Amino acid sequence: MKTRFSCLIVLCIVLTSNCSPEKEASHTQVIEAYFNALNHADFGAVADQLADTVVFGEGEYLTTYSLAEYQIWWQWDSVFQPEYTLLDVKEVGETVEAKFAKQDVRIRYLHQDPVINLVRYSFKEGKLHRSVILSYEGFDDERWRANREVLVNWAAEHHPELNGFIHDQTLQGGINYREALRLYQAQQP
Repeated sequence: MKTRFSCLIVLCIVLTSNCSPEKEASHTQVIEAYFNALNHADFGAVADQLADTVVFGEGEYLTTYSLAEYQIWWQWDSVFQPEYTLLDVKEVGETVEAKFAKQDVRIRYLHQDPVINLVRYSFKEGKLHRSVILSYEGFDDERWRANREVLVNWAAEHHPELNGFIHDQTLQGGINYREALRLYQAQQP
């Protein structure tokens, strides 16, 4: 009797679990979850949305990251406390195009206004695998470059211990970049 009862329970569990399979998230939901995780500085939740390798592209340049390599870049970016606002998300075939605004400490200094990107995302096995910037909206490259040059030159003259921060996209590089910004802005009238 116990054996029959145990078999009946196991059979009910198997049938119940097969009747309500977990539905895979839509590509749009993956993008929304990705941006939500970025806004909450939650790398675990970010990584949950990513394939084992992620390709980021801009123009002709493509960079492939493993999750561990992406985490190093993410740590650098997180130092600046970014805030993302999804402005538009739409599925286009098997891809998603998203327009978003990004603002953070670094962007406030370099560009003043948020940077607005239109990006195409591709997926592999339901996870974000490729991110290619299609366009920038209202990006003032002249202002960005001029402000960056002022900061780099000022830091080289007044705080040479921070030299190299502009190209160092590690956690320490981000900390040095943020410190250069803080010191520069503190001496401004």
